[in-house]
Amino acid sequence: MVVSLQTGGSSTIDITESYTECSFTSSNYVTYFNHSDNITDVPFDTNAVLLEEISKWIWKIISPIIFIVGVFGNIGIIIVLCRMKQWKKITYNFLFIHSIADTTVLITGLTRRWILATFDLDIRTISDFNCKLDVFMIYFSMHISSWILVSITVDRFVKTRFPLHYRSATFSSLLKIILLVPIVLSFFIDGHLIITNGLMKVQNEYVCNNTSSESYNYEEKYYVFIDLAWLSLLPFMLMFMMNIFIGESLRSSGRYHESFMHHKDYKKRNKRSSKRLTRMLFFTSIYFLITTFPISIFFVVDSFTTSKNILKSAQLGLSESILYLIQFTNYGINFYIYVNVNATFKKNLPAICNRNIIRRRTSTQQNSSISTRTTQADVPTSVQNDNVHTSELSIGLQELDKHVRNLRHSPQILDISLLPVPSLRDDINSLSEQDTLHIASREETFKQDES
Repeated sequence: MVVSLQTGGSSTIDITESYTECSFTSSNYVTYFNHSDNITDVPFDTNAVLLEEISKWIWKIISPIIFIVGVFGNIGIIIVLCRMKQWKKITYNFLFIHSIADTTVLITGLTRRWILATFDLDIRTISDFNCKLDVFMIYFSMHISSWILVSITVDRFVKTRFPLHYRSATFSSLLKIILLVPIVLSFFIDGHLIITNGLMKVQNEYVCNNTSSESYNYEEKYYVFIDLAWLSLLPFMLMFMMNIFIGESLRSSGRYHESFMHHKDYKKRNKRSSKRLTRMLFFTSIYFLITTFPISIFFVVDSFTTSKNILKSAQLGLSESILYLIQFTNYGINFYIYVNVNATFKKNLPAICNRNIIRRRTSTQQNSSISTRTTQADVPTSVQNDNVHTSELSIGLQELDKHVRNLRHSPQILDISLLPVPSLRDDINSLSEQDTLHIASREETFKQDES
C-alpha cells in the first residue's frame, strides 16, 4: 500500500516496505520512522519528472469534474428524499445514508488530492487531529458506501423474492440489522487508523504517517488484504449473486404478466422495461467491481514491491492517480443510476422540481398582483372608470384560459356559448386576431410548463 505524504516544497513521499523515497524536486532522503539517510546520489530522471507532472495535471483537471458531478448529484438525492418525506420506507433510509457516505468520500479524499496537486498543501499536516480524522474517514466512508450498496441490494432482493413478507415488522427489523452490522464492523476494522497514525517530524517537516513500525507492518502486510476483501470483493460477490436472483424473478414475473396481456404493444413495453432494469442491476455490480477492485489490487502489489527507483516510483504514482480517479467515479454517479433504477424516485424527481418552479412563479405573481393593486389605488377614479371595459376583458381572457386548460386533453371543441356570462361572450367574439394568437401562445406556455 502506498501512502502519499507531503514533505514541503513540491515533493511527495511514497512509503514502501523498507524505506521512504522522496521525489527529486526536493532534498532526497530515506527515512526509517526515527532516522533518515541521505541518498542524493540517486540519478536525475527527466522521464520521472514528466510522469509526476502528468499525475498532478490529472488531479487538477479531472478531480473537479468528478467532485462537481458527484456532490451535486448526491445532494440532489438528499433533497429529493427530504421532500418526499417517506422515512418509514427503509429503502429511502439506505439511499439517504449512502448519499452522505459518497459525499464524505468525495470531500475527504478527492478534495485533499486536488489541493495537494494544485497548492502543494496536504491538509493532513495542518494538525494531528486532521491527520487522524482524514485517514480514518476516507477508509471508513468508502467501506460504508460499499456495504450500503449491499444493503440496498438485499432490500431489493427481499422485495422481489418475498413480496408478501416484505412489509412485515420482522423483515423490516432484519433489514435494519443488515445495515447496522456492516457499519459497526467497518468501525472496528478502520478504528485503529485513528490510533496508529499521526504527525511525525522528518527533516524539519511534518508528515502524516504511521507512528510505529508495528502499525506500519500491519497495514502493509495485512490491512491491504482486509481492505481488498471488505471494500471490493465481498460486497461484489453478494450483490452479483442477489442480482442474478432478482433478474430471474423479474423475467418470471414478466412472463406471468404477459400471459394476461392480449395487446402486443403492452407485451413489448413490459418486456423492454424488465430487460432495462435487469441490465441496470448487473451494470451497477460490474461497474462497482471495475472501480474498486483495481485500486485495491494496486495497494496489495505495491506493498510487496521492495525494489524501486525514481522512475518506477513515478510510474506507480501515475498508475495510482488514474486508478484512484476511476474509483472516485463510483461515488459520483449513483444519483444517475438511481434515477433510472428506482421508479418512484424517478417519478418524484421532476414533480419536486416542478413544484419548486411553481412556488417561485406563484410568489412572483403574488408580488406582481400586490404591486398592481397598489398602483391602481393611486390612480384617479375617472381614469379607473375608463379602464372598466379593459378590466372586464382581462377577466374574460383569464376565464377563457382556464376553460381551455381544463379541456385541453378533451376531444370536445371549445364552445364559447357555454361561457356563463353573456357580456363575456360578446367580448370574446369581438377579439382581434392578435388577441386570439395571444391566448394560443399562453396555452402553449402552460403545456410546456406542465410537461
